[in-house]
This record gives sequence, C-alpha cells and structure tokens, in this order.
Amino acid sequence: MSTNNPKRKLLNALELLKNNRPIPAERLIIQSLEHYKKINDQIGQAHAHKIYGQFYMSDAYHASKEYYIKHNEYDGTYEKAANHLRKSIDLFEKNLAYFQASNSAWNLAGTHQRQKERSKACEAFDLSLELHKKGKEHRPSESVSLPPGFSTMDEVVSTYKHNYGCE
Repeated sequence: MSTNNPKRKLLNALELLKNNRPIPAERLIIQSLEHYKKINDQIGQAHAHKIYGQFYMSDAYHASKEYYIKHNEYDGTYEKAANHLRKSIDLFEKNLAYFQASNSAWNLAGTHQRQKERSKACEAFDLSLELHKKGKEHRPSESVSLPPGFSTMDEVVSTYKHNYGCE
C-alpha cells in the first residue's frame, strides 16, 4: 500500500477505513492534504478534506474512540466532519468543480442527520441540489451517477428531504 501519490493515498485511506483501520487511514489523509497544500492544488485539497470529513463520520473512527480520547483527538459531535466537508465544498466551488461540491454537500447533509440537526441537514440537501444544477450549467454534457431508481437529482433530493421530514 506504500505510495507517494496523494490521490492513491486517499483511495488507500478509504480502503483502510472499510477495514476498520482508522489510524493509518488518517495518517494517509493528512499526508495527502499536506502534499496538496504544499503544491497549492486546491482540487486535491478539496478531495482530501472530503475524505477527512468521511473519516470523522466513519464507524471505524468512532469504534476507535478510546484511542482518540487518549490522544485528546476524539470528536463525537461530528463537527470536525462538518468542518472538513465545508472546506471541501468551498474549494470545489471556488474551482468550478460543482458536481464534486454537490457530493460534499450531500455528505454534509448526512453529517447533520447524524447530529439530529434537521434544519441544517435540509439546508445541505438544498445546497447539494443547487451545486448540482450549477454543475449542469457549467458542464451540460457531463453526467453523474444517481442512486438506482432515480433519473434526476431533483428527484433524489426531493425524496430524501421528504423522508427526513424537511419542509
């Protein structure tokens, strides 16, 4: 798994999280983020922040609570996840990567759902749709994967908002 490629490190970090290995996963995320900052690659930074947000939302991270408490680094509130996802959204949007920003906003909605913050989750769903629409305007020929059974992002967001009780 050893590599100097920051994109590969992020993919490896996701794999490590799936295998309940958050400590080495976090190390790879930090290395990638530092690399992208060093070369001023904002899209790379945005991807790293998104993965870092997913890290703080992951079951693997929360299952290692004792380790992170011992090192004074545990966040059971999901606020670190939300902060990294917001940074990701900002950087993607700043660089006109609207579809990626939309995906990060979708993850942010999930973070707020876990925190039982309905209004913030609903706002994040709306932001995800808004950014998706900007992506369609900016790159009309580009397509994105939607969950099975849906043909538009409007349908996806409408259904999820309805199921979550957004008004």
